[in-house]
Amino acid sequence: MRIGLFSDVHANYHALEAVLADMARRGVDRLVCLGDVTMKGPLPKECVERVRDLGCPVLLGNTDSAFQPERHPSNYPPRNQTQEAAQADFERHLLVLSEADQRWLAGLPMALTEQVEGVQLEFFHATPEDNYVLTMPWAPTEQFAGLRQSAETGIAAFGHSHRPFVRFPQGWMAINTGSVGAPYDGDWRACYVIVELDGGSTAAQIVRVPYDREAAIQAAQDVGMVGWELFAHTVRTGRFAG
Repeated sequence: MRIGLFSDVHANYHALEAVLADMARRGVDRLVCLGDVTMKGPLPKECVERVRDLGCPVLLGNTDSAFQPERHPSNYPPRNQTQEAAQADFERHLLVLSEADQRWLAGLPMALTEQVEGVQLEFFHATPEDNYVLTMPWAPTEQFAGLRQSAETGIAAFGHSHRPFVRFPQGWMAINTGSVGAPYDGDWRACYVIVELDGGSTAAQIVRVPYDREAAIQAAQDVGMVGWELFAHTVRTGRFAG
């Protein structure tokens, strides 16, 4: 079983299509999206429809939760956007996303646990209970203790930091999928992870996929995205713009 894990699309449709095509080419059997389908990018409607139509599990990201009635983007401005740009981005999303789109985003589950090939896996966006905790590649081992709900879990996969890595804290596998639409690790290519499970044997591969960055930037300009220059900086450099 080959599972394609992807996260942090952030309304970058060009990057998303490149990743999905690459997973199909590599013979991935199953997909799981770990959240943040929207915000900070030019084409949220296209990304929501594409991900929803995949029919795969999709988990709630912190930016997706902006569409819950009790949430508002002012509570968590993205790190590479000013508050003004974040508010304008949210308002544009409200115009282009239908009520059904917004309800779908708001209703996504926080976490998923399942058994595959005799291995228990947990999937979530940042932690099983908090979508705002950053786990960096250099995090101390003790920080990983809160990333599993069960000691039986052999693999825990998440995103949120936009920096991919695989760590083995105390005998289990922690996987950060990186970001499809806005990598922050200095590599601009779209990122995802393939987990391969075969009769108790497990392996994880971080995959980077080039895509048409200039077409994505042009889309941001075409839709009048406030702060498109920051988006352009990120997709060209693989770094967040502070």
